Amino acid sequence: MSSINTNGIDVNYPVPGVNNNSQGFRNNFTAIKTNLDTAGSEITDLQNKAVLKSALSNIALNNDMANTLISNALTRSFRASTYNLGNSLSGTVLVNASLGDVQYGNISEDITFEFGSWAPVGTQQRIILQLGTSNANATISWPTECLSNSNGGLSLIENYEVISSVSTNTFANDVTEITLELYTNDCGNTIYITPLNRPFQSTQIVKRTPPTTGQPGDTKGVVTIGTGSFTESTVTSTTSTDYLVTTDTSEYYIGLPVVFTGNSFQSNIVTGTTYYISNIANTTHFKISGNANVSGNVDLTNASGNLYVNPVNYMYIAVDDYAANSYNKIIASTTAPNAITLSSSTANVAVNYPVIFVGDVSNANLELDTVYYINSVSGSTITVSKTTDNGKAGPRLENITTFTFSAPALTMDVYDGLDIFKRVPLLPGTNVPNKLTAQSINDVKIFGGTNGYVLQTDGAGNLSWVVGGGGGGGSVAGGDRQVQFNDSGSFGASANLTFDKSTNILSINGNITVANITSSGNITTANLTVTSNATFSNITISSNVNITNLVASGSLTATGNILGSNLYTTGNLSVTGNTTIGDDLDVGGGITGQLLTSLGDIDIVANVNTDNVVATGCVFATSNITSSNSVIANLYFVSSVQSGITATGSTQGTANTLSTWNKAINIVTAVTAGTGVRLPSSVAGLRIVVRNQGGNPLLVYPPTGSQINSLAVNAGYSLANIATVNGIEFICANSTNWFTLL
Repeated sequence: MSSINTNGIDVNYPVPGVNNNSQGFRNNFTAIKTNLDTAGSEITDLQNKAVLKSALSNIALNNDMANTLISNALTRSFRASTYNLGNSLSGTVLVNASLGDVQYGNISEDITFEFGSWAPVGTQQRIILQLGTSNANATISWPTECLSNSNGGLSLIENYEVISSVSTNTFANDVTEITLELYTNDCGNTIYITPLNRPFQSTQIVKRTPPTTGQPGDTKGVVTIGTGSFTESTVTSTTSTDYLVTTDTSEYYIGLPVVFTGNSFQSNIVTGTTYYISNIANTTHFKISGNANVSGNVDLTNASGNLYVNPVNYMYIAVDDYAANSYNKIIASTTAPNAITLSSSTANVAVNYPVIFVGDVSNANLELDTVYYINSVSGSTITVSKTTDNGKAGPRLENITTFTFSAPALTMDVYDGLDIFKRVPLLPGTNVPNKLTAQSINDVKIFGGTNGYVLQTDGAGNLSWVVGGGGGGGSVAGGDRQVQFNDSGSFGASANLTFDKSTNILSINGNITVANITSSGNITTANLTVTSNATFSNITISSNVNITNLVASGSLTATGNILGSNLYTTGNLSVTGNTTIGDDLDVGGGITGQLLTSLGDIDIVANVNTDNVVATGCVFATSNITSSNSVIANLYFVSSVQSGITATGSTQGTANTLSTWNKAINIVTAVTAGTGVRLPSSVAGLRIVVRNQGGNPLLVYPPTGSQINSLAVNAGYSLANIATVNGIEFICANSTNWFTLL
């Protein structure tokens, strides 16, 4: 209610026709002023507190309700305010709840959210968080105020995981946006989160065939079902030419895994065993193979009956998070029978890598959302297969409809990383009841194992397939870790032959003589004799090595001699005695020893430190060769050359240093007056040839602290251009002195 009171104003004053006292005027003016002041205060109060449709003149609009209660109101067409958090969010991001009811942004890297400026305790505030991403591997970390339960908490969101006590989630595969509703009743001390645009974490299994490396967004625990959809068909007969006869082969393709059920009328077809389609003759006849490479067909005879063919579909279970790189490659064309030509770089394109095609595949006889595997790479052309066998791509045309020439609007994603998906075949069968009663042993089948294996129990009800048969008395011989062997019909053992399962090390205290040897670990022995090939990681031999071909992915150490045809190692070669190789010697590390002899080429990545080096072919070393005696070659000593060098600077410190190239012969082609080059660091015996092909004299400086001939320390040697002298050789005598040799 207004406080304006007009009762104090005498509306009949002044009285006309009489002499009126001026005090009456003063009284009226005072009452009017008082009421005007009251009206001004009340209007100002309204301006400060009223909700307005638009701003008053000369006053900024402020409709902040300051948490004032509005009740029993009918509303229409209310809208939510929005706020852009940013287009490349990363690191720690503060969400100010007062800036907008709907806040959105795009995540580019790992991000940690913080929240603030919520409504006060006793009120509830809700905001919508819309998050896009340009990085499918980005991790979102949430503060401890966000609940992690199944009743409005983070655990409802897809790809939720607790990492180091921090609640996190990532974007699922092919998901580019998630929308979340957040609300609090206690000023942000407790924040509830509910997903809006994506299903809760407990969702249906996705139908997708992922590559073994997974796809961006895949995390541990993701389950998918393969995209294949096949119908069971009946085999009614077989032929002596290995064909099976069925009603329809239209869904079959080469390499398709199948399982037979029913009573087998062919002894070479075992029901429940996985076979692979190896040949499709027509709409009713096909052949099968016992392996995924479809090499060879199962032998069949003329017979008839009923067998049911069940093409195998697969379930894929991720046992780890996606940790691969995805590379998109542009395809220029596809040509018969199975060639794909890339128009983009072939970097990161390698045999056996999984690929998924993206774009218009209608003219290329390819399938979207289907995994293929690179079978071969030749220049910019690749071939692919739909199957793998033990991590290797299947046959080149396997499952592939023959291409025709086309230039499709098509790209492919190549995946390079760790295998995270395990494939489980979805085989036909029945559930086993708690109690199994069979009419005869012929009615009981337990699949798995290998022919001749038997089931073994651990006494706790767990069964496993083990090798059947065996010999000897059945008692274990020898001590712990000693390997068992047949000793005249009984189990035998020796302390000189042991295996440590904790380290996967097989130890042999004696000699090894084999035709071929392959080891991914280390080999330690006295003598090693291999008549064919040997491949291993690291090897230490206390005596001699006599081998035809030896390939090492690690280092080779021998205290005796090495005699063989070819020797390849990516690590170091350390030989106390002599090394004699009949053909090529290729060492990825350094070499130490006495006499080093090769009838072929010698390739060394690191240093060579031996008494003598003798090579019939070439010696290639990217580092130093140091010998206490002679280095002998039956052909030439070939020096490295660097041409096109430009002289620079006007002092020793600004001259172009020759150690940039580390070449023995250096040809300087551009020489501006007063410019020069600087010799590399002083090493006694180092020889450097410098040729001046420029138009001016070239200053050749020694390294810092050294001198050339009798010149002053650090002074440059003036080398005339090619019109006067062809070139000059600089020889280092010690750590400070260099000499010239024409």
